[in-house]
This record gives sequence, structure tokens and C-alpha cells, in this order.
Amino acid sequence: MSVKTQFDNLGDALINRELARLIAARIPLSIDLSRSPESFHATMGVEGIANTRLVHGPRGRMMLAMAAAALSGQRCYFFLNPGGLGGGVGDSSRAFISSIIYNLVLFGLKMVGVKVCLAGVSFEPMTRRELLVTRFRRTICHSFSVRDKESARYLESQGIPVDGIAPDLSFNLYDEPAQMTGPRDIATAYSFRADRGLDMERLSALAMDLIDASPAGSIHAVVSQVGRDNAAMYSLYEKLSASYGPDRIIFVDCHQSMDDASAIYSRVESLYSNRLHALLVAAHAGSVPVALIPQGKQKKISALFTDLGLSGNIIDFNAPTPSGCAPMRRDTAYRQCEQLNAFFDQLLSAR
Repeated sequence: MSVKTQFDNLGDALINRELARLIAARIPLSIDLSRSPESFHATMGVEGIANTRLVHGPRGRMMLAMAAAALSGQRCYFFLNPGGLGGGVGDSSRAFISSIIYNLVLFGLKMVGVKVCLAGVSFEPMTRRELLVTRFRRTICHSFSVRDKESARYLESQGIPVDGIAPDLSFNLYDEPAQMTGPRDIATAYSFRADRGLDMERLSALAMDLIDASPAGSIHAVVSQVGRDNAAMYSLYEKLSASYGPDRIIFVDCHQSMDDASAIYSRVESLYSNRLHALLVAAHAGSVPVALIPQGKQKKISALFTDLGLSGNIIDFNAPTPSGCAPMRRDTAYRQCEQLNAFFDQLLSAR
């Protein structure tokens, strides 16, 4: 696998780490780190993954090694970056050309025997260019799976068949129990992306309504799980602390540490967020994950929550009626973990 993603995003570090752990538990893994900064390697914790070789050399070195291995008769898999596709190429000619060139490189790897695999991805409605790139990539992939039923239905409606549904890679966390760091003493927490026109005044008002409805004197948190969210989340923290006092509102920046994220969420009763992996990490730590998103938007969250039986935890940002939200059922989560591991068992078994 080759790491190239959003390097200030703890969720991306998490799913890349879990993908690496799932592969390395079954076959030897090489991770190309030439396209990612050392700070991200530390967040991923790549040094601690057994059965793994880290490649720091010039770009393209690992692809040449893969081609040579496949030509020599070795079984060789190349895993593409997990996460979300769709909305990436858009109408950008430069991004479109880059994607076509990358598809041609992948096609070359396929022709010499490398098995190209895609897992841990959601798909939202795509532009014509994105559909063209995705159709081509589908023909290249040895395994092409998605993480929710709505993504599968959408792709199949566009004539792009999938090989199945594999749960989100973060569910591999349930292979080990969550570390609890103390009492669950924080009533609500808020972690939002603000780079897509989020109405911060609306968010502040919603947070205040929730705090007002909480027990008197309760503690609340504002959490930043992505570096570029820091400024907006700190602004929300300042507004809430000015209204309720700094002794009742805390700010946590955990975008570079999974341990820090787990530690804060293990203290939180309910997390309100529009970031998928903030919600899933919080759920793993025992918080109630509440997706506060505009109705009909951010399908990768709503589709996954629906699959998990958490549709009652999807709240319309513009007309909220937060009632009946529940924690993720542990049996549901463990079943996702089992399905994820069964998927990789089957994919990486000798054939």
C-alpha cells in the first residue's frame, strides 16, 4: 500500500493504520511512505505494525518492486487508498488527467499480474469525469468493495458492479477493547468540519440548546479531529466558554493522536459531529454518536448509520429533533469487525 491522503486528518490515519494491520496480519506488507510526512507516520503508528516493511525511497520504487515480484510468479496485491471517492475530480482538468494517468499506471501493474484492490470506500453522486475514472478503475481492480449498501446501489445504477460490502476499516478497532481513561464526566462534545460552508452561528445556537438542556453545571467539550478544523472549533469553544464559563467548556485538539481521541471520547456521553470517523471513534469509546448533518447531505455518514441500525441518530442540522439517540450496539460493532476480518481472510487467502 502507498499512503497519500489528508495528512491532518486523524480519521484518515486511522483507516490507513487499520488497513495496514488487516493486511499484515495475513501476509507480509510493504508500505510506501514516500508521499507522506513523518508526522503522519507517527499518527498512524506504522513503526508498531508487525510483519511490515517501510519504504522511504524515491517515488515509484515500490511499484517497480511489485511489478518485478509479480513477474517472478509471486502473489502480489496493491491496496489503493481507503476513504471516499466522488467529489475529488469534479470539473478540474488537472485532477482528471492525473486520475487517468494513475489508472494507466494501475493498468500496467494489472497486466504484469499485480492484484489491485480497493476497500474502505464510500461513493457519492459523481460527475461525468469521475464516473469515467471510476469505471476504468473498476475494470482494473481485482477486488472492488464498498462500505455501505447505498454506495453499492448507486454504483450499480451507473453500471459499475461491486464485489461486495466490507465494513468501514475503523471497525477493526473492536478487535481490542477500548481503553477507558476515567469517569464519563462530559455531557456533550462537538466536532465539526467547517470547510464546506458550515453555518457556525447555527452550530453555536444548537450547541447552546443542548448545553442548556443538560444537567446544571455539566462539563462539555469541543474537539478538533482534523487539523484544518482547529480554527473553527476553537472559535466555537471561545463562544461557548464566554457564555458558560471556561470551567464548563474544554477544547481538545487530537488530530495527531488516536490515544488522545480515545481518551476524550471515553469521557463523553454524546458526540455531535458531521465527521464520520469522529463519530465512529467516539462510538468505539462508548459515546453516543449523533450525526448532525443537513438532510440529504453527507451520504457516507447517513448510509453507514442506516446500515448499522443508527438511523435514529441522524439529526437534521437545519431542523433538529434530537430524541431517542442510542449508543451503537456492541454486538453490531463486533459483527462488523468479524465481517471485516472475514473479508480480508477470503481476499488474501492463497488461490
